[in-house]
Amino acid sequence: MGGVRRAAMAGLVVAASLGSAGAVAVVSATPSAALPSCTDNWVGPSSGTTNWNASSSDWSSGFPTSSSVVCISEPGTYTVDLNSSSNSSIGALQVGGGSSGTQTVVVDGSSANVTLSLASASTVASGGVLALAPSSGYTILSGPGVTVNSGGTFSTSGASNTAYLRSSITNNGTVTIGAANTAQDQSTSTANDGTFTVAGGGNLSVSSGSGSFINAGAMTVTGGLTESSGTFTQTSGSIAGSPVLLTGGALVDTAGTGAFDVKSNVSMSGTIPAGQTVTVDGSTTNTDLTLTGTSVTDDGTLALDPNSGYAMVDGSPLTVAAGASLTTTGAHNTAYLRSSITNNGTVTIGAANTAQDQSTSTANDGTFTVAGGGNLSVSSGSGSFINAGAMTVTGGLTESSGTFTQTSGSIAGSPVLLTGGALVDTAGTGAFDVKSNVSMSGTIPAGQTVTVDGSTTNTDLTLTGTSVTDDGTLALDPNSGYAILSGSPLTVAAGASLGTSGTSNTAYLRVPVTNQAGGTVTIGAADTRQDSNTATSNAGTFQVANGGHLTLSGSSTLTGAGTLGVTVNGTSGTGGISGPGITLASGSTLAVATVGTPTVGTVFTPIGGPVTGTFTTLSFGPNAYAVAYPGGAVQLTTEPAFTLTPAPMSPKENVPTGTVVLGNIGSASDGTGIYSATVNWGDGSGTGPATVTITGSTGTVTGSHTYTTPGVYTVTTTLANTDGTTLTTTESVTVTGPTVTGFSKTLIKQGKKLSTVVSGTGLDASAVVTTSNPGVTVVSAKVGKPTKKHPNPTLKVKLSATKTAVTGPINVTITQDTGTVTVTAAITVVS
Repeated sequence: MGGVRRAAMAGLVVAASLGSAGAVAVVSATPSAALPSCTDNWVGPSSGTTNWNASSSDWSSGFPTSSSVVCISEPGTYTVDLNSSSNSSIGALQVGGGSSGTQTVVVDGSSANVTLSLASASTVASGGVLALAPSSGYTILSGPGVTVNSGGTFSTSGASNTAYLRSSITNNGTVTIGAANTAQDQSTSTANDGTFTVAGGGNLSVSSGSGSFINAGAMTVTGGLTESSGTFTQTSGSIAGSPVLLTGGALVDTAGTGAFDVKSNVSMSGTIPAGQTVTVDGSTTNTDLTLTGTSVTDDGTLALDPNSGYAMVDGSPLTVAAGASLTTTGAHNTAYLRSSITNNGTVTIGAANTAQDQSTSTANDGTFTVAGGGNLSVSSGSGSFINAGAMTVTGGLTESSGTFTQTSGSIAGSPVLLTGGALVDTAGTGAFDVKSNVSMSGTIPAGQTVTVDGSTTNTDLTLTGTSVTDDGTLALDPNSGYAILSGSPLTVAAGASLGTSGTSNTAYLRVPVTNQAGGTVTIGAADTRQDSNTATSNAGTFQVANGGHLTLSGSSTLTGAGTLGVTVNGTSGTGGISGPGITLASGSTLAVATVGTPTVGTVFTPIGGPVTGTFTTLSFGPNAYAVAYPGGAVQLTTEPAFTLTPAPMSPKENVPTGTVVLGNIGSASDGTGIYSATVNWGDGSGTGPATVTITGSTGTVTGSHTYTTPGVYTVTTTLANTDGTTLTTTESVTVTGPTVTGFSKTLIKQGKKLSTVVSGTGLDASAVVTTSNPGVTVVSAKVGKPTKKHPNPTLKVKLSATKTAVTGPINVTITQDTGTVTVTAAITVVS
């Protein structure tokens, strides 16, 4: 009767457990079906360890059979040890759920291979433990599914042989993988909504193509978790410790934190969430992460790390969201970017070889950095790179094919190297270094530099479209190879520049150039040629620098009313222009830069001509030349120049200087009307006209000013004549602060008051007056208006002396915003 009673009680416990936690939570082949009532309950010892097959009397219905619904939920803390395959094929199992204690079932492979085969969905209830412990033999859990309820535990353990998970596991409790070899090798699913731990020394491998692992709980991987086939799905939850290793199969990602280490070929869809890292790891083998679906969004970290093998991301487009990052690292092998990338976050190229080598696009609207030692190459003809964000290139970024588009943003650090393809430019700052053959359309914006670099090879920048506008800097720099500008017309806008440089090889200008007012063209290359019947129109400044030379050939022309500049070198000749086709419009200026000190009387011909027209205005700097046009050339003869030396002055604060001499003129050969002068007083008041007076061969430059603040200022005086010579001198002047010239009354009696007027220079309303006698106080101090007697502002000061004030002379101090002055013995106290 006792055994029957215990069996009945066990049945009640099982029924209660199943009704509250077991039957509803179980994963089964027929989700709507309830778990059948227990047909065979453990009624054996409720403490210690007892063999599953020790005695049929340990079971309410004898040893379990393939149709038994086995419940091991007798209250108590005990272990049922299944160490052989005898009686191990059962209909279903519930372990745990007892009213007290912990009930454990161990599938024990210590001496033989053991399989626990379940025909129907089973449960590890609260207080229950189901453990696989392979050793001399393997252990297998098979069947349609086991649900680990909250409070229940499933575990594997052992350093030898394998624990096989051939039943789907749904974990709402605790799973601990401690066996060195735990294998999920068939078409089963592990779904974690509880706590899942791969302990140190433990390893779990998922290796079936139709198998899956779904994590929405708390995972900790201290040992190893490897998926070589099947699907790993992260829907929420967390992964702490070591990364999950993916060597095949698929990653379906939507939410959750942690890390995945991808090796070999893996597909991925969904989102890399914030707080998660996916590494495409080429440390030991070639690795390809193939993105699937419409697109993949990176809200966390995606890293490509090639080494012994390459690391590749390809497939569907990738979006790097704000706050997220994409990186490449490594000094060996190649990181391949074969997905189109839209960056709104941070991309860092650290790998020495990062290649965008297929028909994909990288669009940067965030932060894009090529770190020191890192290199990115764009090499597909139909590929593109679009920058509208903040780029920093410390390493190297090279485009050999495809299109680089700069729509806004910035490029800092090293230039982007273009060795082929096209540059489409509209806005943004930075620099591009063009080598070999590249086409360009749009605009070189202000703050941007494009260099046609012939340092190692012949280079041709072909302008396309209706025209190209230069609002920044365009430079041609031939050396080992030539540098060519060809194609559509170029406009050099106000504030922009076009220049050539270099002493080797040739810079070719083979496009029509319009240099607008305010624009600058500088010919610095020793051999610059305008040789393709093109026209240059100059309304700005066209300067041939020292050592530079422009040759016009064929029907090429240079016209305009701007400034045409040449350089005279007193030692080695001129930097100039040769060839016909130069036409000077009315209003044009000849500007001559002089290097060295040419001997007076030396003749130079900086423009070989023939030239049509003459210059309206001349600008020679501090030198003097006579200009002639023999045979249509432009000839310069060095002449003596006038001189200008600064004159000293000592201005005072708030006191007009009156007419003062700013500079003395010598060797003047023209009358007063030929000269003009300006002065900048150095105090922020700007530049204004000064007066020139010439008598014979000498003269002066004069002006007047009032400084309002004492200090040291640099006065700049510029003197020019209509023959083109301009001289500039500077002088440092010291403006002194307030001075006192006297007091109208100087005696004050003890116990009396005194009103006195302080006269001087530089006195103003900020004045604070104090005395050296504690018995004499200042009642008030007010600035008076200038009068004929006192043309400078005065101070009206009222003093009051106590009856006990010490008699004798006292000092008066006046403190202002602009300085302090103390007058000794200014006032005398008398009895």
